[in-house]
Amino acid sequence: MSFVSYLSSHTYFTDEICIPDADVVDINLLSSEYQLAVNSVVPDTCEASVLSYATINGTRYSSDMIVVTGFLSGLPEFSQIVDVMLLSGKIFLLVNGLKSWYCEHIRGFFVESTGNLSLIEPIHLHDYYPLSSYKYRDRICVILKHFLYIPW
Repeated sequence: MSFVSYLSSHTYFTDEICIPDADVVDINLLSSEYQLAVNSVVPDTCEASVLSYATINGTRYSSDMIVVTGFLSGLPEFSQIVDVMLLSGKIFLLVNGLKSWYCEHIRGFFVESTGNLSLIEPIHLHDYYPLSSYKYRDRICVILKHFLYIPW
């Protein structure tokens, strides 16, 4: 949309949530790991849409991005987005937990998959900003883009 189009529109803001079209599938057609993650958070749902991305308040979430899902001993806990899902009218991120450790040399975190899948709503992330992973030698790392407030 051009700048002139924004000026002539009813609002200057984009939609709060923007998702692509996706097919609705029966939960039983998903893999057992997906079913377990879905049933632990939204047990009454029987249909889901697996999306390629979701844009929420101008922030785009898609697979392979890294998000901060918690804190442990004063350090952030990371998860990698596997898929974005629409369940019962809500957007969820299907994430793979990551164990991490800080490396002063790169001023970032090395991460390694735990293999534990879970669902989280983007509103429950501890930082809204999704991160990219980088390869450093033979390891995967994540570098924070801004300071995170860690409540004690």
